[in-house]
Amino acid sequence: MKKLAGLCGLVICTSIASAWTGPSAAPPGNNVSTPVSLTTTDQFKPAILGANILYVSGANQYLNFGNTTGSSGFGFRNNAGVVEYKHSGGFNAGTWTEVGKGRGSQMKIRLAQCGGGCGSYHALNTWINVPSYGYAWSVATNTDSSTFTHNGTGTITVAKAGVYRIRIGTMFIPTADAAYIYGCPLINGSANCGPLGAAEGLRHSYHPAGWWGQNINTFIFDLAANATVGYAYYTPYALSYWANDSYTFVEVTRVN
Repeated sequence: MKKLAGLCGLVICTSIASAWTGPSAAPPGNNVSTPVSLTTTDQFKPAILGANILYVSGANQYLNFGNTTGSSGFGFRNNAGVVEYKHSGGFNAGTWTEVGKGRGSQMKIRLAQCGGGCGSYHALNTWINVPSYGYAWSVATNTDSSTFTHNGTGTITVAKAGVYRIRIGTMFIPTADAAYIYGCPLINGSANCGPLGAAEGLRHSYHPAGWWGQNINTFIFDLAANATVGYAYYTPYALSYWANDSYTFVEVTRVN
């Protein structure tokens, strides 16, 4: 009996000894990964983390990509209930922009002062900054007052950065046959016909002397937040009228 007990003890001891494996590296190498915790300590997990629902809480709610976090990084964030995104490159890089809001929104203003036609025309062969003359304009359409603000004399402030389509409507009566007249937007006070310029980017049209002639020119611009858009025209021809109320307009529509 004593021999059997001794044998059992030997087997037990051998079993316990064979179950233990020594460390594979000197301390602190090859430690077990820190578990995801509920503490306020920053943690990094270089692996896939899956979840049915991703719940982000706290005062600063960001989903960042790359190594920079918070507002300085890029990705998505919750800005007082508004989801915004920011790119690190490409379109709208470096600016937090509201996701989807305002796409298709539009503002259109029309000249309101002339009472049928503005008889006095301005200098020839130069860009005319019409808002600087102080003519009154009226709002024809504004579908998003948080994006568009009419400034009263022919300019629109665009509060949100994005891609916008701008249409400029011109109406005039030349005193001699006219081959063309340019209408381009004023972007922050300067006439801007886009990358091609007026001569290449705008269509030419023939207008007989004494007849109303209208051009509607369309542009696409990537505007920064709080950019201003206004009305400008250029003509090398003497005019009887340079504008007509309902046909002289600036229209801004958000594309993206």
